[in-house]
Amino acid sequence: MLGWQAAVLHSRDRDEWIGWPLALLRQRLHLIANNARFLLLPGEFCPNLASRILALNLRRLSADWQAVYGHLIALAETFVEAPRFTGTCCRAANWIEVGWTRGFSRKAGGKGYTYHGQRKRILLYPLYPQARADLTRIPPPAHWNLPMFPFVALKNRQLEDLHARLRRLPDTRSAWVCVTDFPPSSASPLPQCSPVAKVMSPSPSGQDD
Repeated sequence: MLGWQAAVLHSRDRDEWIGWPLALLRQRLHLIANNARFLLLPGEFCPNLASRILALNLRRLSADWQAVYGHLIALAETFVEAPRFTGTCCRAANWIEVGWTRGFSRKAGGKGYTYHGQRKRILLYPLYPQARADLTRIPPPAHWNLPMFPFVALKNRQLEDLHARLRRLPDTRSAWVCVTDFPPSSASPLPQCSPVAKVMSPSPSGQDD
């Protein structure tokens, strides 16, 4: 099973690797997807199964996200809990280790952060060669075809009032909103020893740096 969700709001080492200012982070964070779950059930042994599944899934991730949520994905991120895991399959699939989290997570309801002390490795995967540069490019690349924060004719006090009213609305989103099978194809056959599912969610992640 592979689980994808929205990127974490803040990750110092990730953001330094990208090199974007805070304004661009707020505008383009939705172009990063977070690999929150990756599970292979124990059973038959298949050489290189984990890294191969990751590689095949990454090839279709942006197109799938575009079909469901209406925009592409430029970068994938994941966090590997050390020393319990080492991230070997990610490195074999050409993920890039850029640093560590600081051991914090968002509190329930998204108000503030709590320290849990479990630092994790940060690994990133650009979905195309120019992805890192495109995330900081002004104006954005033409092939993105994305509206970035259209003009809003409201005064500051009106925006603050609107924000306060929206925060009072209940959040009815489910944690996982789209589940699709990830079957083997004749073009890129997968070993038949483990079923794989792809789970995608636009909901904000609770992990934070």
